Amino acid sequence: MNIRVISILFILLGCASEKQQNVFYDVELNNLATNAYSNILADTLKRISIRFESDKTPSNELFSSIDYLPLETTSESFFGTIDQIEFTDTQIIILDKKTKGVYVFDREGAFLFKIVAVGDGPTEYRIPKSIAYNAFHERIEVLDNTRGIIQRYSAVNGTYMSTLDFGMGIRRFMPVDENEYLLVVDSYLFNNERYAQVHGLSRQLLLGEEEDNKLKIISQHVDYRTNSGALNFSVNQNLRADRVSGRPLVNFTFNDTIYEVGSQEVKRKYLLDFGEFSNKEEWFLEENLNTLFKKHKTLETTLPTFIWDTVDYLYVNSTSRGINMKCFYRKADGTTKCYQNSDFNQAAGAFGLWPKGSTENSFVYVMEPQEVFRLNNIVLTRINTLYPEASETDIETIIDTFYVAKEKWEFLKLAETAIQEDSNPVLVFAKPNFDAYN
Repeated sequence: MNIRVISILFILLGCASEKQQNVFYDVELNNLATNAYSNILADTLKRISIRFESDKTPSNELFSSIDYLPLETTSESFFGTIDQIEFTDTQIIILDKKTKGVYVFDREGAFLFKIVAVGDGPTEYRIPKSIAYNAFHERIEVLDNTRGIIQRYSAVNGTYMSTLDFGMGIRRFMPVDENEYLLVVDSYLFNNERYAQVHGLSRQLLLGEEEDNKLKIISQHVDYRTNSGALNFSVNQNLRADRVSGRPLVNFTFNDTIYEVGSQEVKRKYLLDFGEFSNKEEWFLEENLNTLFKKHKTLETTLPTFIWDTVDYLYVNSTSRGINMKCFYRKADGTTKCYQNSDFNQAAGAFGLWPKGSTENSFVYVMEPQEVFRLNNIVLTRINTLYPEASETDIETIIDTFYVAKEKWEFLKLAETAIQEDSNPVLVFAKPNFDAYN
């Protein structure tokens, strides 16, 4: 189909009489008339009930099991923050946008290698937007949205392998076959002469096929229509692999549905039931979009912001009316457990935010060593105040019997031998405790 492209607008500031001048181009994106992926099915739809109620669950009751994994810290492996984390059978792959690097550890936390290839060269990237592990070719792939490319490196040692030129602004991507990618795209196109916005492209879920290191769009998983309601008003940055089927899961901003992308269709897999907090259908009519924007500005809309998936559970983070609700859904019986607030001292505050990733069995949070030592110092000060004559052995006994055994602050033990205050972040693997909260 032909898509009209609007070039970047140049506005002469200070000249009130000047009008914006739009320059149009005709761009042949691809002919998607025969679209095999346009069906949206609901045969496996499961309802997840989410209620925004005032609830405080003690942090030591949130999870049935918690495991800590310090990541090796050396001059080579040291990084700043975890912006994205991917797990393979043998590796942990971390994107740190602050250092613009990708850091690879084994599943025990030992450092293997890093990829820091910042620049404009043929093997480099300017700014890493996101990463993906390509199991079909054993590659670590780095999205550079400023150049419209994906740089691909060996997952064995980090050496450069190839470049994929896709020519569009992409928010997230996922390899789904040996030469196919599922893409969450922005409304921008790239080539050597222009960086331009596509009128009508919006954000979509597209399937692309690689041909000679270039990406050809072969399917729209969700068609763009001006008045399509909440379905594809805007695509949120959630593109995950379902831990059971292996198929991608995706959710959409303002929408109450999580979709599973199959080989020939898109299935509505989970329905998020927000009750009285659900967005009103009439807000998404074309004539009412200004109402939607206003309600979003005043925090009246309900947004599913993050989803994570394990074999047994689904995690959904949602916001509405200024309230943030964290919910776990147990797949075996459809039970949903939500909590809004907690003291968040368990795992040194790691559970105050949403997970950064998931494995087959656990949700993965990030614990900062500085917070571990801050709480450790508070504990030591408290003990020394209450028991000024306590020996080192006494202090250790108090920590073990009260803070570790009762309060479940196992992370305090890491401060003794496993980490330093300036160590890399610690990964926290946690399974929800469905017996703890109502």
